[in-house]
Amino acid sequence: MTFRVNYLDIGTNFIANIIKVDSWSHVVNDNTNACIGKEVGNANEYYEFVRQSDGSYIIKSLEDGKYLEVSDGGNKNGQNVGFSGYTGENNQRWYIKNGSSGKILIPKNATGSCLDISNNGSAVGTNAQIWAQAGVAAQEFSIYTQSNIPNFINFGDDFYANIIKASTWSTLVNKNPNLEVGGEGEAEGSDIWHFRRMKDGTYIIQSLFDGKYLDVEKFSNQKGANVYCYDYTGDSNQRWYLTLGKNGKVLIPKNATGLCLDVFNDGSDAGTNAQLWEPNGTTAQEFNVYKEDTIKLGTANVTLSNNNYIYDGKEKKPDVTVKYGYATLQQGTDYTVEYSNNVKAGTATVTIKGTGIYSGTVSKNFEIKEALYTVYGYQVVINGNFDLKYYIDLSKEVANDTDAYIEFKIGDRVQKVKQRETSNGHYVYTCEVPVAQIGDKVTATLHYKDKLYALSQYSVKDYLNTIVQNKDKKEEYGKAADIASAILNYGARAQLYFGYKTDSLVYSALPDAEIKKVDSILAQDIKKAITNKESGNLENNDFKYYGASLVCKSDTGMKLYFENKNSLSLKEIDKKYDISVKDCKKQISKSINGNMICITINDLNAIELDDNFVVQMTNKQNSSQSMSVSTSPYIYIKKSMDSGNAKLINLSKAMYWYSQKAMEYSATENR
Repeated sequence: MTFRVNYLDIGTNFIANIIKVDSWSHVVNDNTNACIGKEVGNANEYYEFVRQSDGSYIIKSLEDGKYLEVSDGGNKNGQNVGFSGYTGENNQRWYIKNGSSGKILIPKNATGSCLDISNNGSAVGTNAQIWAQAGVAAQEFSIYTQSNIPNFINFGDDFYANIIKASTWSTLVNKNPNLEVGGEGEAEGSDIWHFRRMKDGTYIIQSLFDGKYLDVEKFSNQKGANVYCYDYTGDSNQRWYLTLGKNGKVLIPKNATGLCLDVFNDGSDAGTNAQLWEPNGTTAQEFNVYKEDTIKLGTANVTLSNNNYIYDGKEKKPDVTVKYGYATLQQGTDYTVEYSNNVKAGTATVTIKGTGIYSGTVSKNFEIKEALYTVYGYQVVINGNFDLKYYIDLSKEVANDTDAYIEFKIGDRVQKVKQRETSNGHYVYTCEVPVAQIGDKVTATLHYKDKLYALSQYSVKDYLNTIVQNKDKKEEYGKAADIASAILNYGARAQLYFGYKTDSLVYSALPDAEIKKVDSILAQDIKKAITNKESGNLENNDFKYYGASLVCKSDTGMKLYFENKNSLSLKEIDKKYDISVKDCKKQISKSINGNMICITINDLNAIELDDNFVVQMTNKQNSSQSMSVSTSPYIYIKKSMDSGNAKLINLSKAMYWYSQKAMEYSATENR
């Protein structure tokens, strides 16, 4: 005997709620899971039923367009029920038949089972599943068709728009923070809103003015609640349904679906506040969500990295920053940049053209002034120190201004230079460059009459690489190539010794053979070659000579250390002793470090490193207590070979090699 089940035909295509009959609890789509939810009129409570040719129904959630299904195609008691993209498989097809007090929903893939609410629960969050048909209340539902459901509008997934009161064409703006009717001269972006559709059919609405979101203040669900802009939370008081009114759109907050956006007293004057009110079909509650195909850049805030340049015959292209409301726009994505009249002296123009979601143009001017200066060239005295010299032609007004100066920046060092020399009609400004920083770009800025003028950037490395790379093109470069390579070797070893930018060593452009010239020098050969010795009257009642070290800056300094037996202060030492370098105009400096007095001979250049210097400490009161110490930078280099410190040894080798090449170069220059 065959039993025939009469499945119901309750319509071809309709919208309905699925409601558990005994407790009138709605089955909802909660983040793709079917369960009991609140009845608040949200899209996740509504389903589109479409009858199939086999008599079953596919049931689509209006929340996210996904279909009611038995998860994983299972057919066992307790198998979960949820939502997924359309597949057309049997686990997404549902037969409907009558129960004792409602409808029973039977999955085609498990016709002995039916939709069931776990433990016959009615609390929000109670899960939906399938279970063997038992004729119980947990399995009986009302398919409650809706002839007049809330008309949630899908107005687009991601767009920009104005919110305009339809009856008076009054634009609502973000008045930081309130939502109000706007007037003349509102801030850029305050009248433009970024709508993004969420999976529940609501929109989050972000202001381009400050990046904040349209929000019902304090989560209120009462008439008269203030509407303003607030930081993103993702809560339901920042989510808005769009529905159709008679002459516009109605905006309904998800946290209070019985209310809607309303302009106080149906006002149209600037400053009239927006609020929530119960829907009444009036013009105070109907708005045009007026999409902007693009956002016009006319009021964007444009700043330039430099507004004043001096003519030097080259194009000037200041960096451009464009802000529209809270957002900093991205060049190439949001706008393009064109420069005009940006070579000759006069007014130059930057034109910013919108691209992508932005359109229109906005321009910004900057000035190119007649040359107050011209950078004529650069020089490093390669057999001296590593000072970078800027040769500059100055206008008379700048040259005669005693307050004008050049500011040099290299790394974290800032040098303000007023003192200058002249050479062949050019003014020469000198920037001191420590040996470990010869690869850093020197940034030079002219300060003149409270304005800043950016000069070109250059480095000692640039100067040296020009010599090395062009040694076959100019005779002068050919003569200097060896010492230039030696300086680059020295600079790289200084970087390694001091741990400075060791990922970008300055000798990187040198051939391996040039680098290995320093590596191949044997410590024993240096020790044998250096014959300098320390001598003199090394101790008196006040001091005892301790030793010397070298100071590696833009030049080289030799620091002598003396035990300060009687803890004399610098003032007491100056009163008692005359300290100088014999037969030499070298400047010295003095300092006290604990029980040591340090005397530094400054400004030693490369060709002087093998010289012996005699430091005289003449006792003004008792000449028999005078001291003298004869020593040489080479003595320190020699001692360092036995230090056991590989980085110091390599630095000293490079210094020695540089000194040797400097002497060779000086010899050829003097021929």
